[in-house]
Formats: sequence, structure tokens, C-alpha cells
Amino acid sequence: MQVASFIICGWLLLGFSAALCQLAETRAAPAWAPVVFGVMGFGLIAAGAFQIDPTTARLTLHGELHYVASFVIAGSLGLAALLAWRDLRQLGRNPAMASYCLATGFVVVTLFTASLLAPSVASPGLLERLALLAGSAWVVVYAQRLRRTLSVNRHEFERNLVAA
Repeated sequence: MQVASFIICGWLLLGFSAALCQLAETRAAPAWAPVVFGVMGFGLIAAGAFQIDPTTARLTLHGELHYVASFVIAGSLGLAALLAWRDLRQLGRNPAMASYCLATGFVVVTLFTASLLAPSVASPGLLERLALLAGSAWVVVYAQRLRRTLSVNRHEFERNLVAA
């Protein structure tokens, strides 16, 4: 089930990335967004394709590739949140969302790093799952915020068009 979830979520992120590509051309989305979310999508697909080794087993090539995919996912999630924070801060808009972006970036990076430094403190994978949960929730909020912004801008454009 987890394999299918990773692969499906990866494809959904690639679709989101493709939509962001079109929005970035019109400057409705930041230029970095399609690249970072696309990398995140490929990371999730790879994590699903290369299953993790059991904790007691010797590390195999599949296990190593799963770990590489995990780094890609955590890195791109943290980077996306921190880049969104930077953009919001520079624009001086929505300080609550900017704070959420900053907090998410740090939480994802901190939890993932902690899972590498102290893997035996918690059950294997727990900290990675918490990082992925925090990052995934942020992606949903980010996408919803972008959708709402585009909807408001479209309505303003239509009103101005009718008024002209």
C-alpha cells in the first residue's frame, strides 16, 4: 500500500509541477516552483519503486536507492517551504503563511536530520514519516493558497474587463 501511495503522490506532484510550469510562464507562480515540486514528485516515485530493506537486513542497492530518494524528497520539501517563505517575506504579504512556510521548512529538515543522527531513538522511519506528514500538509496548503490567489485574480481581471 505504501508503495502505491508513494508512486501515486509522485505522479500527482508531477501534474502539479506541470500546472505550475504554465503558471510560472505568466508569473502567477514563482519560477522555482515547477522544478522543486517536479523533483519532489520524481523522488516519491523512486521511493515507491525502490523498496526499503528490512531493518535487520544488509543494505541492498534497492535500499540505497530508497534512501537517496528519501534525501531528494526531504530536501525538496524543505527547500520548497523555505523558498515560499522567502517569496512571501520579500513581497510583504501574508505573514501568517510566511511563518507557516518557515516553520515547515525547519520541521522537515530537522526531523529528517534527526532520523539520520538517531535512528534507534524512535521506531525506524517514524521521524521520516513525521517529516513527510508535515511537508505533505504544507504542499496541500500551498496549492490551496495558490488556487485561491488565482481565483481572486481571475475575478478581478474579469471585473476590469467588463468595466472597460
